[in-house]
Amino acid sequence: MKMKAVFFLFLFLTASLPVRSQHFIVTHPGDTLWGEIKLNGKEIALLKSDGTTRIFPADDIAYIHNSRYTGTVLHTRLTLYSDNIDVVQKWDYKGGDIIDTVMVLKLVFKSKKMDLFQAVDKDKAMYYFVKKPTDSLPIQMIVKYGIQTYGDRVFLRNDAVVSVLAQQRRYIDQLTLMMIDCDKITLADLNMMDYRIYSFKKIIRRYNKCK
Repeated sequence: MKMKAVFFLFLFLTASLPVRSQHFIVTHPGDTLWGEIKLNGKEIALLKSDGTTRIFPADDIAYIHNSRYTGTVLHTRLTLYSDNIDVVQKWDYKGGDIIDTVMVLKLVFKSKKMDLFQAVDKDKAMYYFVKKPTDSLPIQMIVKYGIQTYGDRVFLRNDAVVSVLAQQRRYIDQLTLMMIDCDKITLADLNMMDYRIYSFKKIIRRYNKCK
């Protein structure tokens, strides 16, 4: 009977203790700060338990964790891409394909020679980043789409002009340079890649086997 009383007293005391927020940021010096977090452009707002708010430049924050964002904070000039032909046509004229922004990168594959991250923008487009131990920051793997047109309005007036998207896989050139120290990975291997997580994981696994 006495043991039950002690147990219920323990439950009462622990339930009455303040619950610490599970949301936190980690600064580049390594300090962990707790509170509600809002990502606002190039700044991060931290609402502390005492009701005060601190504003941090994104460049000062290394890691963020809350219900919406969890991962490495990266202030970057992001090269956008879209596989929507209407959007790509607009970008060709307006040049709005690079933005200065903050991304939260999720580590999806960690290895001794290269880590793989992914991030999603507000339009739900997936982006991939890689980082070698010698890199100070993760590097965006760039993919773009251009308009490729078939047909000719002058000579084939009765035929429709067909426009399709052609993928520009700049990440192949990037990885060629980053993996130049591995003669087991050929250009043919890299050209078989696609802009998908499984494809990046496969080539990184091969890279890890190099001595």
